[in-house]
Amino acid sequence: MTPTYAANGSINVSPYSFTRLTDRASETLENNGLGNPVQNGTGLIRSAFRPSDDATIFQHFIPANMMFSRYLDSASNIVAAIGDQHGLARRMSELAASLRSAISTFGIVDSAEFGQVYAYEVDGYGSRNIMDDANIPSLLAAPFYGYLDMNDPIYRNTRTLLLSYNNPYYMRGPVISAVGGPHDGPGYAWPMAAIVRILTSDDDVEITEQLKEIVSSTDGLGLSHESINAFNVSDWTRQWFSWANGLFGQMILDLEDRKPYILKQSFQ
Repeated sequence: MTPTYAANGSINVSPYSFTRLTDRASETLENNGLGNPVQNGTGLIRSAFRPSDDATIFQHFIPANMMFSRYLDSASNIVAAIGDQHGLARRMSELAASLRSAISTFGIVDSAEFGQVYAYEVDGYGSRNIMDDANIPSLLAAPFYGYLDMNDPIYRNTRTLLLSYNNPYYMRGPVISAVGGPHDGPGYAWPMAAIVRILTSDDDVEITEQLKEIVSSTDGLGLSHESINAFNVSDWTRQWFSWANGLFGQMILDLEDRKPYILKQSFQ
């Protein structure tokens, strides 16, 4: 939670910095490894990098704060059950609640077309990054890791934005339409995001369409890739992306429990 500047204006000594020689801006941090400044007093935790390994633009990375808040709260119940030492469970629960409050204060922004939505990243100064990335934690995956319900109205607004041309990394094409990200660049959709879309949907049509796109975009290899050119099924990265394939198995188990008839119809 260390902000860039102390209350008297001096620069805080950051516990983390990172630089390296690279020809990709997303693989190093601005300002001699500190990253772009973040405001004091937001209550949000800084992230230098996203789960995709790309550098954050604004270090208050909302999906990571969501995930940490959700699991910290669950972990506090475990600590309380096994015997709280020195008020640890209470402090964990309070931090989880304070993160949720900070996300609501700084991570929810107004969109002219979609109403209130969650930003992907903010800096506390008013700057926000409106996008999503395929890798988890993501905004699209927020119900999957239990931060909120899939019918939450602000999540629904956010989801509508993310699955449209208003998300700069939503890739659309005849092969597959799904969220991608700057890691592989424009044009490359990630099956992992299509899987997350299924895991966070109750719409039979949406689920069936996404499932068909996932299984038909393996280029005959039978396993999910990291990313796929949305217009060319034979142009992909990573022949076998284990994260996506493991998540696919979890999705199948989820559908077997929630909507077994879709599996029967899709794999007859």
